[in-house]
Amino acid sequence: MSSQQSTRELFWDIVSDYHRLFMALLYINITLLVLMAVAIILGALGTEAYVISVINVVLLSGTSILIGFVTWRSKNRGD
Repeated sequence: MSSQQSTRELFWDIVSDYHRLFMALLYINITLLVLMAVAIILGALGTEAYVISVINVVLLSGTSILIGFVTWRSKNRGD
């Protein structure tokens, strides 16, 4: 497999083509994360809206970390 790209290299080549899109998604996620954090700070503790805000923060944090890793990894591949 020396003359062919490995599956991993091919995957990161494809992902690197969408770097700008992933950055836009990361900015949107971070913006929503900040808004949810404000909602948690200003919301009444124990209400349904508070619980939903906490769930949203957990989900947005996870997706932001994953998207951040993808953008970092595709940018720093060493090509």
